[in-house]
Amino acid sequence: MLENYLRRGVRLKWMPPRSQTTANDGAVVPSPLIPLNPLIYDGMDDQIMANFHASSLGLTMGQQIPYRWLAYLAGRTATTPLAGGDVLTGPMSGCLIALWTDGGTKIAHVGTIDNNPPASTKVKRSFAAEAGAAGDLVAFNPAAVWNPGEVAAAMGKRPMSFQIYALVTRAGGYYSVLVFELPPKPGSGRGFQCVVGGIKPVPTITGVRLRTFLMS
Repeated sequence: MLENYLRRGVRLKWMPPRSQTTANDGAVVPSPLIPLNPLIYDGMDDQIMANFHASSLGLTMGQQIPYRWLAYLAGRTATTPLAGGDVLTGPMSGCLIALWTDGGTKIAHVGTIDNNPPASTKVKRSFAAEAGAAGDLVAFNPAAVWNPGEVAAAMGKRPMSFQIYALVTRAGGYYSVLVFELPPKPGSGRGFQCVVGGIKPVPTITGVRLRTFLMS
């Protein structure tokens, strides 16, 4: 369902959960339960233009969009069951999102750290020991599908910061969502308004290629 709402040009009021510090020991742990800020539809953007009519979304101004959250724990892997609804996680810069069956489908955010190769190796190998033998193990890299030119083109003329989020749907869809933070209106302070710059399905990694990566 979320993939139908997180479309190019959709404005949102949302403060995503922050990344959390951990023991940096590579452990595979349940995603911590934290209060989630609401994800609220705030209309269509007037500069990042959509290729669909807003009424086709079935959303009304101010409507809350339900979502579940999988934490990014730098130096650890956070997991959560897929059952219960679509799952967002991020921000993404190179971590893998993995799925496998263990008493039901589980999702993992493999919390590698860009500037810490030893910690990243520990994370990957610990996750491989946990799930590497699963015959249905699959993963995807949400950050890899956006190049700088695409991000710049999606941004347009307004200078904005951006983040990439991963979305796994209950129906088994794997997506990467580009989200720009809108500049605050003068005198209003930070309002946590953002706009979706685009959404893409992401190809998966499986088998020998995935296991080789996890053991590298």
